[in-house]
Amino acid sequence: MRTSAKVIAIHAVTIRGLREAIPGLVAAFAYLGFSGGLRSFGIVGIVVALAAAIVGLAALTWYRFTYQVANRQLIIAQGIFSRRVRTIPIDRIRAIDSQVNPLHRVLGLARLKIVAAAAGTGEEEAVIDGLPTETAAALRADLLRARRRPTTTDRTPGGFDVNRQSAWPGGFDVNRQSGGLAGADAARDGHDGHDGHGDGADAGADLVDGPVREVEYSRSRASWLLYAPLVGSYLAIPLAAIGFLFQFADELPRSWFDRVDVDPSTFTPGQFGLAALAAIALLALGAVIGAVFLNWRFLLVRRDDLMVSERGLLTRRTVSVEIPRIRGYTLSEGLGMRLVRAARLTALITGVSNANSRSQLLPLGPRSEAVAVAERAVRSFDAPLRRHPPAALRRRLVRSVLPGALVLLVGLLLNVVAVIIVGAVLTALGIPLGIDRYRALGHARDGDSFAVRSGSLVRQTTVMERRAVVGWKIEQSYFQKRAGVSTVTALVGAGVGAYSALDAASADALDLAANSGGRWARELLPVPQRQGTASVAPADVE
Repeated sequence: MRTSAKVIAIHAVTIRGLREAIPGLVAAFAYLGFSGGLRSFGIVGIVVALAAAIVGLAALTWYRFTYQVANRQLIIAQGIFSRRVRTIPIDRIRAIDSQVNPLHRVLGLARLKIVAAAAGTGEEEAVIDGLPTETAAALRADLLRARRRPTTTDRTPGGFDVNRQSAWPGGFDVNRQSGGLAGADAARDGHDGHDGHGDGADAGADLVDGPVREVEYSRSRASWLLYAPLVGSYLAIPLAAIGFLFQFADELPRSWFDRVDVDPSTFTPGQFGLAALAAIALLALGAVIGAVFLNWRFLLVRRDDLMVSERGLLTRRTVSVEIPRIRGYTLSEGLGMRLVRAARLTALITGVSNANSRSQLLPLGPRSEAVAVAERAVRSFDAPLRRHPPAALRRRLVRSVLPGALVLLVGLLLNVVAVIIVGAVLTALGIPLGIDRYRALGHARDGDSFAVRSGSLVRQTTVMERRAVVGWKIEQSYFQKRAGVSTVTALVGAGVGAYSALDAASADALDLAANSGGRWARELLPVPQRQGTASVAPADVE
């Protein structure tokens, strides 16, 4: 089957597929240039020929792209000069994202991105661009539904019957078996598609043909977008736009700037203050506008065993993640966000490439809403965090004050007043920074999950399940040993891959690893403690 021919217009405008034809175009223009043919074309002729080549390549790209769903496999064939055929067993599909940008919305099309497990090939994502919105929704629903259906035992002799259609809403035969790769993968994974962990079999066993159950976890409000100026990533959007404008200004005629009669040297302090306030207001406005484009009408719902999020103004993006693959969450609070009690919430997801872009559970909102979403959508964590020893405070104060103290010492040795002032200011600011970094430290256990917290400019509290941990690492430098503290790191197959409890008491670090890592992790303990792990009573953190 082919996608809609309307996608040719999108490919032509965005010049997709031109990369494959660049060698041919270079050769053609080189031949015409050496033979003198370009002179006979003229500028208009060259432009027309180039436009015709782009449209022709877009049409050829569309014509050479086909997809089929049969034998419980998704088969995608594409390529203009080199033909590539990729077969994705339905059982190996991990997630399906849907994107509708302005061009697609005008033409009534959608773009599907299928994320599948890949054995080191680097091709974990497959894209079907240019499907009618109804067809894209039906195909996405059918693939996800078939992903969770028990594999039928009906098999057909022979190879792949990619032309067989069925009465599914999208007309896709996703359940027909051939005894090939799909059946082998399903048998190897226990028909649950979760890399042998078996954590998704029960979740999808009752989702064969019943109606889709939907539970809404969060729906954003317009007022939450006002938190955007307090988030560094959103402030980067207007700063990037300003940088682009400065680069563009270099290309403008110098005479345009000569007409602007502004001399900053004549500004009064009040005018400088107004200019600074105007710049801050523009940055804040740009951050809010960026948040509107990215997170407009954010919605988080559960549909059967899928966590589905939708967001975006011009480009509407729908992301689906299997709930059994969510191993925990991270609650992020920037320095400015803590002042207004705001937070961001992301999920820890295993087995999915580019998980950061798919892990948003609440991109921006009140902290109370983020905590409520974490409890409803992922898991509750009620244990109070354990405070780290005073030695951790001393270490943070030393690290925060030392750079400013060194600058102050250099200023005193050189007798430079400006350097002395800078060093004194940095030293003074280092004290509250070190205290805040210490107050952020903490860790705790609660049943089959545990939590770690750290960070000052961005304070992150990560709650994860024990089954997410694939290893533990306990580090103790010479100075840590003298202070009686250690850093314990949980190595996980989700998120950033490692989460640490910094400068915890050495006994607490061993206790966290031994009790959160299972029997194998108790090998980290001294021999007398392996029979029964000692536990230290926690001190609550406010």
